[in-house]
Amino acid sequence: MTSLPARATGTVVVSKGLDGAVFTAAGLSEPSSGKVYQLWLQVGGRMRPAGLMDPDRTDTVTLLDGPVAQASGM
Repeated sequence: MTSLPARATGTVVVSKGLDGAVFTAAGLSEPSSGKVYQLWLQVGGRMRPAGLMDPDRTDTVTLLDGPVAQASGM
């Protein structure tokens, strides 16, 4: 499990009806040059990629890729 750095916040909002989710973040530090934050979902004990966050924004909302109904973690 990874925690967010001090003063950063993150929230996952799930829509069961749409089988989708968004991740909101605020106060993240900028990633190193050439790097981006990547989101992951845990499905059936395995991690699968769920999207990339905009590297130019430290406050952002990101739509997760793919269905989330079977996910047990992010």
